[in-house]
Amino acid sequence: MSDSFNVSNGVRQGGILSPYLFNIYMNGLRLKKHYAGCKMANLIINHLFYADDLALLCPSQRGLQELLEICEKYAHEHDIKFNTKKSVVLIRRSKLLKNAVVAPF
Repeated sequence: MSDSFNVSNGVRQGGILSPYLFNIYMNGLRLKKHYAGCKMANLIINHLFYADDLALLCPSQRGLQELLEICEKYAHEHDIKFNTKKSVVLIRRSKLLKNAVVAPF
């Protein structure tokens, strides 16, 4: 039998399974049905996951606030703590990309 060890919350930084565990855990975050977001072709995209990062996309402050409130509620219900020191807001006001073609995935 191995020695006992303490279990703590969160995913291990740099762990090979950490991105997968994060995505499984965050799968319940229901942002897809929310209509605040950026329109691309016929889709409204309001969030992107990559590894253990979450990006919220919204053309308005009000819509972004709604998405943040949904995230805050989900975090409270699932004992998640977002790192505010690693959180930023990027405001892009240029209309230059309005009709830009987005590469197909």
